[in-house]
Amino acid sequence: MIPLRLLVMLGLLAALACAGCADGGGGGGSGGVSRDAGGGRPQETWAIRCRVERGPDRMQFAKSYAEAIKRAEGLRPELVHVMHDTDASLVFYGRYSVRYDANGLRSFRPDHTTDLERILRLSFANSDVRPFARAMLAPLPAAGSGNADWNLENARGYWSLQVGAFYNTRDMTERWQAAEEYCRLLREEGVPAYFHHGETVSSVCVGVFPYTAIAESASENPLTGRRGVSAKIVDPKMLDYQRRFPHNLENGHVVYSITRDARGNVTQRIPNASFPVMLPKADRRATTR
Repeated sequence: MIPLRLLVMLGLLAALACAGCADGGGGGGSGGVSRDAGGGRPQETWAIRCRVERGPDRMQFAKSYAEAIKRAEGLRPELVHVMHDTDASLVFYGRYSVRYDANGLRSFRPDHTTDLERILRLSFANSDVRPFARAMLAPLPAAGSGNADWNLENARGYWSLQVGAFYNTRDMTERWQAAEEYCRLLREEGVPAYFHHGETVSSVCVGVFPYTAIAESASENPLTGRRGVSAKIVDPKMLDYQRRFPHNLENGHVVYSITRDARGNVTQRIPNASFPVMLPKADRRATTR
């Protein structure tokens, strides 16, 4: 029943996307969602993510890097901005609205390539060190988006089970709203659902589980001598959720992995299954270690 309601909701979002398609353009605004000239549907806004700073002095470092970009030739100081989340400070440049063609390929207005090349080339005085060598185009997060209690970023535990993923296409450009709405539908059914907005994908997960919910075992291949690690769900509640939600839906649909033979004939068609994911806080702790 929930997937059907989800598809109805996605259909409404697609209809809204087709109503009033004025170009939002780049520049201006402070959040990750801008609106078209007619005040209609929200549009995802991207920026060049120049630098990510972590640690106790991250805010001061981010401010210093932002000031350096403002002084760079060929870049506009008013388009430099800094955002802070729970454990990182991010330096961004510019505002670029995204559009999708009939094949689902993205393009940006205004064009970002010249700005990105200039930022990548910036270096310290009399040095070859380039502090923005990892700069890249990335979507801005929607400021104040969603219920904080349903945000996976704030969940305590180690694992969750991903049951859905949303990404923007030509006909569906509100991935944040779609993920949060699916989360709400699941919550109405009594399921502890969470949303998470990543770089280009917004995911929906159910449940929060401890580290012991997943068991890892090491084995050695007798032919190659190489050791491998396999993991399986052992937590009864997570197994119950995986039986209830066997698929990782993509934009509300079951997606299949296809195997073909040498002649191109389909030999296997397997639906993409739901799977465990590490909670953002646990992932950051593991990465730090």
